[in-house]
Amino acid sequence: QYNHVYPLVTGDFIHGIDARIYANGSAVIADPTGKVGIGTDSPGNKLDVVGGITATGLTSSTAWTSVPGTAAYNSALSCRRMGSILQLKGYLQNTSGPVLIWGAVDVTLPAECRPSADIYYQPAACWTGGSTGSHCFSALMASGQINVYMSAAQTNMSFTGTYPAD
Repeated sequence: QYNHVYPLVTGDFIHGIDARIYANGSAVIADPTGKVGIGTDSPGNKLDVVGGITATGLTSSTAWTSVPGTAAYNSALSCRRMGSILQLKGYLQNTSGPVLIWGAVDVTLPAECRPSADIYYQPAACWTGGSTGSHCFSALMASGQINVYMSAAQTNMSFTGTYPAD
């Protein structure tokens, strides 16, 4: 089966070019303002894709934001939001040593790193010193509150990962 491609180019080099390529009913659009659309006739951003995206080597210019610590927790945790994706890296360390946590941690995510709805997930690890073994589960709440649920007392909680923010 062959893909039929029908190019349509309008405009001129002085006023810009509106280039459209249609393949099996889907459009790739490059409009005069420099916006490119895939699967849409009217891109609203520099790149606007309607449909799923698979990418390798994706990088972002979005800066990481430090999550502030408290008297109870040292923070080596950073976060950033890239559209509908929330990324966390680093960990929190309880200043009083190993504790069993079953609920809210005394650390709040900055507003720009809060999910629009509560996210429940398995963090990378909970540990004390070099010893792991505690099963831990976390929730990032839309309010910015971080909840942690541990099966044994630990000092450190890792939150490294990528999560849907919306």
